Amino acid sequence: ISCDVAPDCDAFVFGTLIQRSEHNRRTLQQLIDREHFREVFCDLNIRPPHYDAESVERCLRHATMLKVSREELPAVTQLLYGESLGTDAAVARLCTDHSNIRLCLVTLDSDGAFVYDTRTGKTYRRPAKPVNVVSTVGAGDSFGAAFLTTYLRTKDVDAALQRAVEVSAFVV
Repeated sequence: ISCDVAPDCDAFVFGTLIQRSEHNRRTLQQLIDREHFREVFCDLNIRPPHYDAESVERCLRHATMLKVSREELPAVTQLLYGESLGTDAAVARLCTDHSNIRLCLVTLDSDGAFVYDTRTGKTYRRPAKPVNVVSTVGAGDSFGAAFLTTYLRTKDVDAALQRAVEVSAFVV
């Protein structure tokens, strides 16, 4: 990645995977330090060996919107807190410890997804759409993109979550 490509934008999106090289970590930090982004959407892609405490913490420190899967949460809390926490406890602890996070999106595979809005204390839930699963490749990224674009356009968390569930079901 390059610092030459930070235009005025509605959101800045990154995650743990972009931070695999020292060059990218350094460049990412320069972008974050240099720019003021209205929204920072971070996706915690916990894919061994492509994450560490530093890359996860960088996401958590800067995210206004955090996306994580139910399967990833125990690994994240083990890494950060030395214990594997359940979904609700993990979300509560991460959001309490990182007050910059306004929305925490959690994908639940065949159980759907939910979004916790730290500003209101409200949780939005959507069941998964029943589909014939062909491949799950790209489901999380499409979920995040659909949520983010809908939310930026409407500021409606519930509508954004519904759209995200629909789009990721289509991708699957």
